Amino acid sequence: MNSKTVDNKIIAKKVILSTLKMENSLINVLKAQMRLIKKMMDKDDDYNEIKKTNASIRQILHAIHIIDDRIQKCLDILI
Repeated sequence: MNSKTVDNKIIAKKVILSTLKMENSLINVLKAQMRLIKKMMDKDDDYNEIKKTNASIRQILHAIHIIDDRIQKCLDILI
């Protein structure tokens, strides 16, 4: 096997591991944001605050999507 191929596979594995940790952290933040928005809805909080929280949830989901694409590219290298 070509040494460059082996190096790419090692790098891909490391990227996958670090990216999964990042994704796990984002998921925890997403869960917290969802709990927060639920509390806001129960208290009938200001609509603008709910809107801001909802926007941050969308940004987190977008980041998770980008991370998933990155993981898929690394998996393609490993296969």
